[in-house]
Amino acid sequence: MSVVRRWLREPLVHFVALGALIFALDRARGDEEEPALVITDAFVEGLRHETVRSTGAAARDEDAVVRGFLREEALVREAARLGLAEGDVIVRRRLAQKMEFLLRSTAPIEPPTDAQLFAFLRAHPGRYRLPARVRYRHVFFDRRARRDPHADARAALDALRAAPDEPRPEAHGDLFLGGYAFPDADPRRVEVDFGADFVAALRAAPLGEWSGPVDSAVGVHLVRVDARRASEEPALADVHAQVSADWEDARRDEALEAAVRALIEALPVERRREPG
Repeated sequence: MSVVRRWLREPLVHFVALGALIFALDRARGDEEEPALVITDAFVEGLRHETVRSTGAAARDEDAVVRGFLREEALVREAARLGLAEGDVIVRRRLAQKMEFLLRSTAPIEPPTDAQLFAFLRAHPGRYRLPARVRYRHVFFDRRARRDPHADARAALDALRAAPDEPRPEAHGDLFLGGYAFPDADPRRVEVDFGADFVAALRAAPLGEWSGPVDSAVGVHLVRVDARRASEEPALADVHAQVSADWEDARRDEALEAAVRALIEALPVERRREPG
């Protein structure tokens, strides 16, 4: 979302969209004499930056950029002259979308105070809730490499319980490329990697002790859970940037709706009903 938000704030995007909208509205007024195109160095530089942003390719030379713009402009003007956009539902919707974009993105929004952000945070319980966390380590026993991985795991469990301060407990098992120690694991991610039964075993395991064997989607494990943290509502400082961004989005939505209501109220509408 942050990428989209930064894109919407680009002045060049506003410039191009506003220019296209003004041109369309100007053509809708009638067949007035078309103004001459004035192409400045700053405009060309803007076109070059827009080319890079939209295509990801290196900017073309100046002549190529200008030729591309003139080609598109000539086609747009000729289509407007021929009335190809008149009555076109898609064009109407695109113009409405552009107008919404401009009204929303250019609305003056004052920076929020911490009090406003705190109220917004409390008004949306659950949206920013911090997930549960678990700190654990494991020893892995590969089903494909062992005849009886459960028996091997039970033997290793006895050895680890007899030497709880073993510096390299993973040496009792097999190589696991994902690592052996997880200091701040999200159970949702653990479930994706190992399965629901493994997560259930982590929740039930006694703290600070080796337990198992535990089956997972990838093999057999011994696990040692050293800490758990329940899901909780965050302090504002923990999610300040996200709350601030969401608060601004909400204010822009409100500004857009207010501006649209004003435009609707200004429409000269006469409602006529058919008799009978």
